[in-house]
Amino acid sequence: MSELRGPRSLLTSALAAAATAASVVGLTPVLEPGRWIVVAFGMIAALFLLTSALRSVSRSALLPTVVSLVLTGWALVVLYAGDAAGSTVVPSLQAVRDLRGLVRDAITFANDASAPAPAVRPIEMLVVAGACAVYIAMEALAVGWTMGALAGLPLLAMWGPIMIVGFPIPWWAFLATGVCWLLILATARERGPTEPRFERRSLRRLIVPAAAVAVAALAVGPIAAAAPGWGVLPRPGGGVGASNSATLRLALGLDLRDNLRSRSNVTLITYHTRLRSIGTFRLYTLNTFDGHVWQRESDAGLDATPVTDTTLWPEALPYLVPGELQSNTTIDMTIGPLDESRLPIPGEPRTVNVPGSWAYDPVRDEVIGLDRGTKGLSYSINYQARYLTADALRAAEGPGPANEASYLQMPVTTNQGKIVDLARQLAAGAATRYDAAMALQTYLRNTDMFTYDTQVPPSTSDDAVWDFLQSRRGYCVQFSTAMVMMARALFIPARLGVGFLEGAPGRDLDTFVITGRHAHSWPELYFPGTGWVRFEPTPAEQTGAPPSYANPYGENVPIPDNQATASSNPSRSAVIPVVAPTARPVPAHFTIGGAEIPLGVVIGVGAALLALASLLVRQLIRAARTRRVVRGLTPEIAWNRLRDRLRVRGITWRDSTTPRQAAAFVERTITAREGATWGPSASRALHELARAVQEARYAPRQTEWPAGELENRIAAVLRTLEVRNRVPADAGPSAPQVDA
Repeated sequence: MSELRGPRSLLTSALAAAATAASVVGLTPVLEPGRWIVVAFGMIAALFLLTSALRSVSRSALLPTVVSLVLTGWALVVLYAGDAAGSTVVPSLQAVRDLRGLVRDAITFANDASAPAPAVRPIEMLVVAGACAVYIAMEALAVGWTMGALAGLPLLAMWGPIMIVGFPIPWWAFLATGVCWLLILATARERGPTEPRFERRSLRRLIVPAAAVAVAALAVGPIAAAAPGWGVLPRPGGGVGASNSATLRLALGLDLRDNLRSRSNVTLITYHTRLRSIGTFRLYTLNTFDGHVWQRESDAGLDATPVTDTTLWPEALPYLVPGELQSNTTIDMTIGPLDESRLPIPGEPRTVNVPGSWAYDPVRDEVIGLDRGTKGLSYSINYQARYLTADALRAAEGPGPANEASYLQMPVTTNQGKIVDLARQLAAGAATRYDAAMALQTYLRNTDMFTYDTQVPPSTSDDAVWDFLQSRRGYCVQFSTAMVMMARALFIPARLGVGFLEGAPGRDLDTFVITGRHAHSWPELYFPGTGWVRFEPTPAEQTGAPPSYANPYGENVPIPDNQATASSNPSRSAVIPVVAPTARPVPAHFTIGGAEIPLGVVIGVGAALLALASLLVRQLIRAARTRRVVRGLTPEIAWNRLRDRLRVRGITWRDSTTPRQAAAFVERTITAREGATWGPSASRALHELARAVQEARYAPRQTEWPAGELENRIAAVLRTLEVRNRVPADAGPSAPQVDA
């Protein structure tokens, strides 16, 4: 297969880029809107400029593909492989290992998340890498090897899974993809040496049938979808408005740099109880934070015991007798489409009566399904709230939890010391662990300083907690994580709880419903002799009032100005100083996928892309000028026209004869047979015409022939035939002969 050259190469590459971009848009039903689509479009555009420029200066069919793959891999490592890669344009070996780990995280998250899933950093990386791979494969097949039909196969990698599982797709994106591929079939086919170039008339003739085929596919799609057996594969999760037959899961990839995804309004849990307030239903506890993302620990080696009728609680219960439960504390739970491996349970002592095989992990205080998930499950909980008061928590003394060091770990970042200093400043004068915790909670819940916002400002450092404390905008993940890290800075063991708020009243008496909108995270701090205790730093607009034991002073406690100092008899206002907002410096980096790219590098890459674009524009202008000049008569047609004139005089040659050999043969024959005077101008015209034919057939660049020059060469050769019945230069058959 020969490689495409000239304008057809550029047009085919542009069609491949457009088809890939339209396929990226096709992912919007399963991924929430975000910067992933912009980054993917940018990478596709950069690869289009790169491959087109390389093919304009190189005759190698493989070189543009290899260079594109290498540069794409480099870009992915730099942009997405964490701080080890983001700090330099030369990726380290550790950055490559981080990229492998990111791929594993993306696969795990894709299996656990519901659709439309949030485009967290691992997912964004996977989408961008897939889009780049699809374009590179299409361009190599269509342009490098003129295999336009096979160029459609990479598109199946993006459209196939979405269509098989039955997600609705953007019809216009599918239509655009189909039209682009059908046009590639026409532009990427191998052309004979005398075949006219692809012109706008041919393009118009192809667009109509291409669009008709794509529209027909859209029309047939719903009919095929209604056929038995189609779309039988389950979706990997539900989305907003999904039916109860869908499956939804909590997204555990808690990345503080991500905006809050749109949450499903489908009823996930219905429960009946006469209890006035439950607080939260926890499924998971998280303990490991890397500065940006919470990591879920593996279940390998889990020390879980079978669930029995005994009270499930990892600590001794000083405020009640174990197993002794008060009346009217039963909670009857019914799970809808929520499919989790952990049982939703209150964060207080309880017993559970649940069908199936379940085990209890006292370290993480989780009830784990051994043979089934929660979807469609009905079970009951006997709930006993601990008698927690501010005075009781102030008096809590004793040893910490098992493996206490793991609950005090903070990620090593450039701003770790600033977080520690801020926590100590906030808790200055706090006499007990409880007072310090309340100082942190009250600071974060102050709506005059912090704003609940589902759109997170871009990260400006390697520590997302510090970024949040500077921007002071975020949602529950940012607020709860900040309190966990500041509590650890004060040597208070802390972890993160993930689950749901207690929900809203249902239609029936004593009935409550929980939807995806009630998904929540909160900090849990350890108090000796009491166990893990929930606090609520997220503002009231999302969570309502904090627990009674954590709200002795009411909401929005006044906070003094910067000049206030702790008094000898500390009051709530005296021990919570305000930290003046730090002026945010002008960013010296450009952030993509969590990597901070220096502005100098961004400017350099932008300049290189502009240079490539200008080169391609120059090639287009030159090609357009060449088409205008030779539109009336190409070297191939001029050669055939001269050959027809000479055939009338009996001067012929075989199709296998090269133009150079034919020119030498014509010159010898005319001189010997016709007795004509063969002047230097006629000889030069004949050989120039032969050379023009060779360039048109084989050279990557062709000589521009001004209008009338080719006709002059033909006339100069024919004038040499000084015979009586001379064939006029403008005569000849209407259709030129085509060489094989």
